[in-house]
Amino acid sequence: MTKPSFDWKNPASPARVILLGGILLDRYIEVDRYPLAGGDTLIRGSFDAIGGCSLNVAVTLKNLGSVPYVVTQWGEDEAGSEIEQQVRSSGLQADYMRQVPGGRTGFDWVVLDRSGERTFFTLKGCEGEVPRGVPQMLRGARFDFAYVTGYYLLNRQTAAAVLDLVGHFRENGCQVVFDPGPLVGEMDPAQLKGMLLHSDWLVPNAEELGFIEAKLNLGEDLAGWLLGQGCRGMVLKRGRMGVQVRTPTGVFTESAFPVVPVDTTGAGDSFAGGLMYGLSAGYPLRQAITLASACGAFLTTLKGPHGAFSKDDILNFIQNAKDNPS
Repeated sequence: MTKPSFDWKNPASPARVILLGGILLDRYIEVDRYPLAGGDTLIRGSFDAIGGCSLNVAVTLKNLGSVPYVVTQWGEDEAGSEIEQQVRSSGLQADYMRQVPGGRTGFDWVVLDRSGERTFFTLKGCEGEVPRGVPQMLRGARFDFAYVTGYYLLNRQTAAAVLDLVGHFRENGCQVVFDPGPLVGEMDPAQLKGMLLHSDWLVPNAEELGFIEAKLNLGEDLAGWLLGQGCRGMVLKRGRMGVQVRTPTGVFTESAFPVVPVDTTGAGDSFAGGLMYGLSAGYPLRQAITLASACGAFLTTLKGPHGAFSKDDILNFIQNAKDNPS
């Protein structure tokens, strides 16, 4: 594949990004294959990682040079202590993070097979709710982008608070990115529609897009409806098939970067982080999509939901794909 050359200038000032979604503990089980229902398989290994969509996006943003702020809370338990320790040591902004006295922290069981594919089993905890007092604080802050994960919208009360916040952000010039997640079909239909109406960018995968279309039953093409409501674009993530982008001015596709995946956990999150960085840097949309795709692909070569890398690592990855087309 041949990737075009771009001017990868840095933004005039680091983008401030608010991420609405909880941080939780990922408990990995490594297997050769995922078993059929009622079957069995051997566990090759196991490990824990601190994850959650918002943290995965935040790490990519920080790696690239933006300033991310995660809105989350954790319980007064062992998992909460692990999360707090990693957040403090990572250097992430903790202005909108809280511990809930007596609260329980949620976790994911993540089954990771030899192909790098992962399957999640999620137990929600207090991280699925907006920390008390934070919405009022956020109304006095300025952000360039707001990222919303669908996991944060499964609780109707939390969803109502998030919708109110993103409406406020958007009115003040902040671009809203909605990443629906695989449980988007569990959302209240009216709140889901409201979130879409508040979104500047929708970044689903094909399965999530199908869930949304079935849930809302609009009677028309979802992307066309979104663009007619003022959305800037829908970015459809298609895995090895690359990305399809629809905007009011047309449609284009971006081919996938060739990689041998180790772990696909967090790839879509890293894509979202790269997209917001690229847009904040003033890159043309196609260039921002190339950067986002590279971030997502690069992350699959690492084990865990996020990882340490620099912008130079991503640019070298892009250049290598250009120099060695497949």
